[in-house]
Amino acid sequence: MWWKRIWKEKFLNQESAYCLMETPSKPPWWEIPFPTPPKPWPLKHIMVIIILMITINNIGVIIYQAQKEPMVSIFGNSVQIEAVYYKLNVDFSTITSISLLERSMRDIAGDGFRVGGSGGFGRFMRGDFQSHNLGTVSLFVQFRSSPTIWIERYDQKDIYINFRDRKKTETLYNEISAATRK
Repeated sequence: MWWKRIWKEKFLNQESAYCLMETPSKPPWWEIPFPTPPKPWPLKHIMVIIILMITINNIGVIIYQAQKEPMVSIFGNSVQIEAVYYKLNVDFSTITSISLLERSMRDIAGDGFRVGGSGGFGRFMRGDFQSHNLGTVSLFVQFRSSPTIWIERYDQKDIYINFRDRKKTETLYNEISAATRK
């Protein structure tokens, strides 16, 4: 039969084949090959990592800067309110009234959305916002802090300002009130 012939050719003469083969021996130490070093990362992977690091760093700086409280400076006939990425000069002649409200912006404004500026998703709001209760207003506030300064202006958007520190808000209110009476 055909399978007996294949079996004889393949397996019957295996012992003689083993006798003829040399036993493998360990090569001397100077002939042992060193492992190949790992391949370096391709340049495109390195560039992607660098770009991601720069982007994450910049986002962190923007978030940190946006959370800083606004700087308010009173000049001869105007008040300048400066927050990161947003600046507003208010001439005293445009102010019709200034009030200190004993409520936080959360209680005053209710629901609304950001029109321009930063914030609107956390503890701070800087820039222009649209509120169902107030209309379009300029906010420089900590959302849950009180009291809040309300500067009502003739033919322009109202301005709301407050700080985390109650005393700082009250001091600013007194300074702006005194400057507008002159």
